[in-house]
Amino acid sequence: MVTLEVERVDARFSRIAATQEGNMKIWNFVMALTVPLFASASHAGESAPAIAGFLNPQTGAFTPRLALTPAAAPVAAAATLTVTFTVKINSSIPRAQPITCALNISSYDASFANYATADSYVVKSSASAGTCTVSIPYIWQIATTATTMNLHPGVSTTFAAGGLYRSSSASVAPFPVPTTGTKKIAVTLAL
Repeated sequence: MVTLEVERVDARFSRIAATQEGNMKIWNFVMALTVPLFASASHAGESAPAIAGFLNPQTGAFTPRLALTPAAAPVAAAATLTVTFTVKINSSIPRAQPITCALNISSYDASFANYATADSYVVKSSASAGTCTVSIPYIWQIATTATTMNLHPGVSTTFAAGGLYRSSSASVAPFPVPTTGTKKIAVTLAL
């Protein structure tokens, strides 16, 4: 009978030991899941170091953004730039060939990088000249009213059967960014 009692005690102890071992495994599993959650919650406001920029999803090319410093008192510029092109057209360009006027404007300072572009077709007024007008409305932030705008007008023929491809561009001297209203500029280019 003593032997039997020992076997019963041993069997109970084995069951208790197995239950404790099972509980310990469950406890370890629960801790393995929750510890990373608590650790990530303590760093919730922090983010991994990153480089600001633009990723082209088609090519996979990454272009870093300019490192800019915040302006103390930024200036809002909400205006329109209107450029009237006079295009002198070479006689070798067929009269029916389309001609495009394009305009790029930009403004860069220590705090902001602004850019806009637009284009329009030339309306030929004669065989040797044509005009077009391109307007670009913009809403930009600039560091100061002394920030300048860069203006790059250009004209080109479009590829057409039997036509010629020609292009011409210019740079206009930088001028202070207009902050309100409409600034009008006239440009003459030759094809």
